[in-house]
Amino acid sequence: MQYIQQSPVASTLPVGADRPLRALILDDNRVDRMRIMRLCEGTEVDIAFDEASTLAEFDQALSGSPYDLFLIDYRLGEGDGLIALDMIGRYPAQENARAIMIAGDSQIQVAVDAMKSGCGDFLLKDHLTETRLLRTIEALMSKKPIGRAKPSVPVTPEAAEFAR
Repeated sequence: MQYIQQSPVASTLPVGADRPLRALILDDNRVDRMRIMRLCEGTEVDIAFDEASTLAEFDQALSGSPYDLFLIDYRLGEGDGLIALDMIGRYPAQENARAIMIAGDSQIQVAVDAMKSGCGDFLLKDHLTETRLLRTIEALMSKKPIGRAKPSVPVTPEAAEFAR
């Protein structure tokens, strides 16, 4: 399913003025997917959304055109968002995309594992707002893609908590 959100405010993101940001949302809960899209509507970012509710649908979408952004739920009925991050790494066409992990609870180790797997940021569903999403998306898209390689310096849970 594809949903295109057209914003009246021009995007400041470096993805090209001629097209919206391409984003793929992976969440097994339709209500949560709709909520994320609705929150993004309130930002000044033009986004064309594709949706996946399963890892199989996500894998199928990855084999298509490249995405700019992935919004990945951590808890999935058939696995977790860390599996999805690993799947992204198998597709060279997706190497320039950024990923945001979204979770329903604050588990420091999940955030650390997600960042080690190439995730650009980790947000809590209960704390999602238009402003937080906008800041996170703009910050990620303005940086060089980090790829899916493991960092050379391990991140401890204490360091992750300090960074938060």
